[in-house]
Amino acid sequence: AQWNNGWDYRNDGVDIEESQDPRGYPYNVGWIEDNEWLRYTVDISDSGKYNVDLRVASAVGGGECRLYLNNQPLGNIINISNTGGWQNWQTVNGPDLQLPAGTHQIIISFPKGGFNLNQMAFAAESTEINHHNGPYPRDYELKQNYPNPFNAGTKIQYYIPVEDEVRLTVYDTTGREVWVLVNKKQPAGDHSIIFQDSRLSSGVYICFLKTDRYQQSRKMVLMK
Repeated sequence: AQWNNGWDYRNDGVDIEESQDPRGYPYNVGWIEDNEWLRYTVDISDSGKYNVDLRVASAVGGGECRLYLNNQPLGNIINISNTGGWQNWQTVNGPDLQLPAGTHQIIISFPKGGFNLNQMAFAAESTEINHHNGPYPRDYELKQNYPNPFNAGTKIQYYIPVEDEVRLTVYDTTGREVWVLVNKKQPAGDHSIIFQDSRLSSGVYICFLKTDRYQQSRKMVLMK
């Protein structure tokens, strides 16, 4: 019987199909309808603030999703627009979330369907506001990631002297955008984020920091 509309990966009631997302996993959840949901068990190593990004595709738009931690709502509803096709994938930045350490249940619910979901990624973020006592403020800086080379994950640190729109991205050597780590306004100060993606193969990747006033890149080496 057709229980999985995509007939792919497994047949347990979740509609799964092969994905054409070059930055995503080989399968995606599809045929999402109103009021459906998915539940995951997650292990959060450290309490703190996390960024969440979704890889979505839609030919109709108007979709909505919302996250829950242990049945308690996390942030606001995330709106999903028309991306131009069911396999035309875009990254949607969700709300910043304060998550506690430990093993928890995370539910992603879909008040309104009409889109496909390839992945949901969480990245820890830390921010320290440092007061500079010298005659001139520190300049913008993207530090070298550490460790580098790296295997499982690496820490990316940067400093912005004033509140600014920040976009922090990772590219491969062909210029293909691999991941958007940060895409929002941030306060002045030191910032850091952990980057890890088990799908990537060994090689050189470029971390690129861009603001309204500054841009800088660093090479990162992934060794598996």
